[in-house]
Amino acid sequence: MASKAHAMKKVAVFSLIFFHLHVAAYAQPQPTGGMPKTNVEQENRFIPLEVPPPYSYQDGSLNRLTVENRRFISFVGTTAMPPYFSYIKNSPTYERAFWQKQLLLSKGRWVFKYQIDCESATFDRDGDQVGWRDIYLDGTAYAMHTLFCPESTWARLPWAQ
Repeated sequence: MASKAHAMKKVAVFSLIFFHLHVAAYAQPQPTGGMPKTNVEQENRFIPLEVPPPYSYQDGSLNRLTVENRRFISFVGTTAMPPYFSYIKNSPTYERAFWQKQLLLSKGRWVFKYQIDCESATFDRDGDQVGWRDIYLDGTAYAMHTLFCPESTWARLPWAQ
């Protein structure tokens, strides 16, 4: 017990010393000429570009449906493919097969048919071969769930054919 208390005391002392050194370093006058100042004339020479958002849905594609008394929405949407996707199967063949089947729009936006389970906050993208997962893993799924899964909003959507 004494060694644990001693170790905790060492950590507390180290943290206190580190904090004081950190504060002291920032309390010193900063040297001039460090970071360059913004040159407004140079800055105005750059023209901002409007980039289409990677997360969107196709007008007219949003529908509601029920499966086993659970509320769902379906739509065609775009997403930016997350970087971790390529590690799902650890297979270049798998990745090539996937990429060749999907439609790629400008600015790296991939098109999928989505289904979102409003009850469990999970989604599936047809064609990505991953299956159902949490809506927080895709910006489109998260936004569509937030906007269209509340019961009052969902009830006003057209039924899927």
